[in-house]
Amino acid sequence: MANSQHFNLKRTNKNWIKLAVTSFAVCAGMVTFNITTSANSLVEVQVPTAQASKVKTNKRSLQTQVNCAHNLRASAYTAASFADLTVELSNAETILATPNTTQKTINRAVVTLRHAILNLVAKFDDPTYLVDQLGKVINNPTTLAEMQKNNYLSKVILASKASTAQQRQRATEIMYQNAIAIINLRSNQA
Repeated sequence: MANSQHFNLKRTNKNWIKLAVTSFAVCAGMVTFNITTSANSLVEVQVPTAQASKVKTNKRSLQTQVNCAHNLRASAYTAASFADLTVELSNAETILATPNTTQKTINRAVVTLRHAILNLVAKFDDPTYLVDQLGKVINNPTTLAEMQKNNYLSKVILASKASTAQQRQRATEIMYQNAIAIINLRSNQA
């Protein structure tokens, strides 16, 4: 059986302990202490557990990611990648609206929303979009507007990371055809 020792404190020592514990609680600002003395002059300290509603959380980083996601246009990205972003965005907005959210949940939402933003696939990098754009090319353009459209489409294909060698070759051919069409248009005007 273990020997336990009890210390009897004088009244002035009890006051110093109360003062020290109270000062710590006030300085820390996190919890409050309940200090009582028993009949045989022992000091008991009770520390209540912190409730989630009283713990301060920082939602600024999540709000920044939500604002960033709201500024993105759905028309610039593929439907599948933007659908993933929409799901994560709605989850993040729910977490922002919930008052008693833990910091761990907020941090996890920041990471998943940032991951969804980074995984967006631009339409220009989607192979099916590039095939569709190549189908819109005007062969033998005759007006300046048709030439500008062809130049735009060829620049989109050349700038894309997902374009194949054949698509890049077709884009350079389109630019070459536009150059010849411009020369023919200017020679006919002169």
